[in-house]
Amino acid sequence: MMSMAEEASRRIQFYGGVYTCIFEASTKQECHRMKLASWLEFRGPAWHFDSDLFMLRNCAIGQPCNEILIGNPDNAPGGKYHGTCVDPTHAINSSLVGMDMSQARMRNLVKRSMEIQLEISGPDPVEDERFLNMAAWESPLMISRLSTRWNWCSISPPKDAIAVHAASQEDKMKWLEQAVKNYES
Repeated sequence: MMSMAEEASRRIQFYGGVYTCIFEASTKQECHRMKLASWLEFRGPAWHFDSDLFMLRNCAIGQPCNEILIGNPDNAPGGKYHGTCVDPTHAINSSLVGMDMSQARMRNLVKRSMEIQLEISGPDPVEDERFLNMAAWESPLMISRLSTRWNWCSISPPKDAIAVHAASQEDKMKWLEQAVKNYES
């Protein structure tokens, strides 16, 4: 995972021109807790991206501002939002999320996401984006979904793809290496 995270970081710095830092987790459950909690480390605009999201080409990432939550579309919500207030056709995926953490409502959104995560999953969560979406739909914040070009989940991305995401792939690094090779060829 670390070599994949380092490559994801290298690519987003090179193609997106942003500073990155890597958060390490020892278990999958800790990773899902940290994906939400790590936001509270920031005091200004920030992007969070998964280690299995590789940028493919130059495309500057704008700076998140004000009270707008920005994220990749959740293209495969399944029944994840059944029984919640979230409209699954407007949900975001946590593979790439931008927030201005200088905003009190953004900080409250993250804290509420963590509360919902703990209430529903207990101390060992196996997901995070559902809770982020649930908290966002309870809040007065605007949700902005990026183009699907930022979250291409196919081994053969089209020429206008900006990033590929290994999502639920078994061997993520191998899959990403193949997707990048297919794109570059």
